[in-house]
Amino acid sequence: MPHPSPLLPDEDTEAAKTPYLVSRNVTVAGRRTSIRLEPYMWDALRHIQQREGVSIHRLCTWIDERKPAHGSLTAAIRVFLLAYFRAASTEKGHEDAGHGIGNPLRNTPFEAAAPALSLDDMAHAQSQQEGAEGNGQGAVRRIGPAGTSLEGGDVNPPPRPDLKVS
Repeated sequence: MPHPSPLLPDEDTEAAKTPYLVSRNVTVAGRRTSIRLEPYMWDALRHIQQREGVSIHRLCTWIDERKPAHGSLTAAIRVFLLAYFRAASTEKGHEDAGHGIGNPLRNTPFEAAAPALSLDDMAHAQSQQEGAEGNGQGAVRRIGPAGTSLEGGDVNPPPRPDLKVS
């Protein structure tokens, strides 16, 4: 049975029914602006706003004040959302969600639409995990800037000879 998540909307919510961008007006630093985000992003923003006890307007203003000068507010919001929830993720949370077994789509909106993983894919993921544990790196590596591991080295797995990249 899938692990319930406060970020995965029930089937009757807007995010579950709307596969496109939703435009909403937000007041940022005293000026009204329109932001287009996916429904899941709006749900995540609402979740943070409620948890932190601030308005979406204030939250978006803080993000706007800290984004690169010529950067997109929408892109900055998406990066903020990822960073916020990534900072809150724990090994226990990943374990409870069923992560680390070679199916990163589990308990996400993409799980139902994904074809089943083949036994070869699952065996490859297991061997990657065992290889990481065997070299002292641990099964989970914290990812730093520019695709590097915070423990040192590249985080990208070695290429699989059976997969062709075009």
